[in-house]
Amino acid sequence: MLVPAVANEQQEDANPRRRERIRSMERRRAMEALWQLLPHILHEVDYQEDVCQQAAFAAWNHAVGESIANQCAPLRLHNKRLIILTVNRVWKQQLQAMSSQIIFKINRLLGAPLVAHIEYRVDPQQVMAQRQHRGVVHFERLEELMEDLESDAQVIDDPECRRAFLRAASKCLARRLSEADDR
Repeated sequence: MLVPAVANEQQEDANPRRRERIRSMERRRAMEALWQLLPHILHEVDYQEDVCQQAAFAAWNHAVGESIANQCAPLRLHNKRLIILTVNRVWKQQLQAMSSQIIFKINRLLGAPLVAHIEYRVDPQQVMAQRQHRGVVHFERLEELMEDLESDAQVIDDPECRRAFLRAASKCLARRLSEADDR
């Protein structure tokens, strides 16, 4: 009876849809781990402006979801004001109506009130240009990146959080490298 069960598992592992679902769940878990670590990381780097800006951009994309994120692009975070570019006035008006909810979601993800106001501007060319470059990462020196990550991760006092961060970051880097190779 054990042989058919093992054969069944091997057949399921050969199923491309199942493998993709498993990969998707693993990515989701890794991202959840990163979102849980992000407030600690921001605190550890003493809320440096450039780190907060990049974290706010990521939180924006996560808070609004992919379909809305494709219609706009974060431009800058300055003095708790997040500037978002939109493709047209209709999107600007819709997003303005949702601003308080979006601010709440962003600040909850960041673990601190880093965004107090969102300013929307219409600039379709800039949105399109940023959309083309979204998620494109070039890895020329993966080992050097990992060394830098390990050295930067030393600011995370909790060893368990540091290991979780490094594990998630290395998986993310490996996945992006693999995706870049596939292109």
